[in-house]
Amino acid sequence: MSKHIRLSLTFFLFHLISFSQNKIPIDAKAYDEWKAIENVHQSKSGLTITYEINPQEGDGYLFVKNPLQNDSIVISRGKNAAIHYQDKFVVGIIQPQHDTVRKLKLADTKKDKLPKDSLFIYLTNKDTLLTFEEVKSFKIASEGDWIAYLSENDNQPQCKKKKCNLFKKNKCEEQSTSGTTLTLFNPIINKSHTIHYINHYALNKQGNNLVFTRSDKGEIDTISVYSLNLNTFQETKLQDHQLEIKNIIYNKSGDNFAYIYSSDTNKVKNYALNIFSISATLPLVSIDTLSINMPDSSSVSGNFRPYFSDDGKKLFFGTSYINRPEPEDTLLDTEKAVVDIWGPSDMRIQPQQLHEKSKDEKKSNLAIYHLQEQKITPIGIDLFERISVSSKPAINHALAYASNKYKKEATWDFPWKNDVYRIDLLTGDTLLLKEGIAYSN
Repeated sequence: MSKHIRLSLTFFLFHLISFSQNKIPIDAKAYDEWKAIENVHQSKSGLTITYEINPQEGDGYLFVKNPLQNDSIVISRGKNAAIHYQDKFVVGIIQPQHDTVRKLKLADTKKDKLPKDSLFIYLTNKDTLLTFEEVKSFKIASEGDWIAYLSENDNQPQCKKKKCNLFKKNKCEEQSTSGTTLTLFNPIINKSHTIHYINHYALNKQGNNLVFTRSDKGEIDTISVYSLNLNTFQETKLQDHQLEIKNIIYNKSGDNFAYIYSSDTNKVKNYALNIFSISATLPLVSIDTLSINMPDSSSVSGNFRPYFSDDGKKLFFGTSYINRPEPEDTLLDTEKAVVDIWGPSDMRIQPQQLHEKSKDEKKSNLAIYHLQEQKITPIGIDLFERISVSSKPAINHALAYASNKYKKEATWDFPWKNDVYRIDLLTGDTLLLKEGIAYSN
């Protein structure tokens, strides 16, 4: 080896040792300094980008940026931004300071006394930031100008108490329900509209219709469903005296919507489903246990969120067995014996059964309501564990996977096996395509 090479190698080793001695070691303390880029969104035009930079614990930042410009708008503690379809505004949540909330939680402060989220609206053309305090949730129309946000409290103005001279009774009664104030705000034209005692709400894609549920005071609070035309602000009551209403969904064209409801007073409820047109006061169809082609002893599942096909001609929903009220229990908990029994004929070992108990109780079978044919097609029977179905209108078949007969050997064999079926979405007919296909996910 030449002298020149030996000197170069010596210098390299010395430099490497020196560099290694100056490096900061990475240990558990370094984790707190790590930050993540999250919730990255870009508008259809590409002219607005939003993203968050959040630490492992603590307050992060939301950035609103135009790629054609060098500067960014930074919103401290901003989260969950949504961009107007024409880039006219960005809306999102501002969370309370992390340290403040942490101190209050350490002091055992009740949840309803903790600081609440705020709503921000950044008007991109005016470079203006608007904020609204104590907001529970918000939604925007994906192709409209309206923002709907639900407050933590009901902000109904207090009515003036006047005495009736004839009956000496208070004519003004303020009701307190489970609902809060919903505000509709159009920042483009600076117009707003408020509705009180609201529980749930949904905007259609075009932003010209709102469906909401209002809580009505009584011995037991009941819920009513309303439709609101956002062009005329005409409010229409669609249904009342229900005990639960959830999963309000629209089709893509925004002219039909559906929701699940129940008037069942039992703790474990049975549900039904309504499909409405936004211009109608009566449902296009109501689906319940008595509907034609509804599977025997089944009702609409409350654990499956319905959805429309892309062309709006099919509504996919879940069914489950009717919940029967259990006989009145006359034993105390201390008088009951709790025993888990497993036998060799069981398809799943006992720990797996216990682990999947909640999942089993919420299991839904898939069904379709065809709006043009006005018929129900059950396509998910108990045999199937998984169904792969497309919402595309041109696809009229689904693939279904059944693994029940391979459950026992799945405890020692991998990949797990499935039988694969093809299902006709219009008739519900099934065809076995292949047995024992390995499936590892």
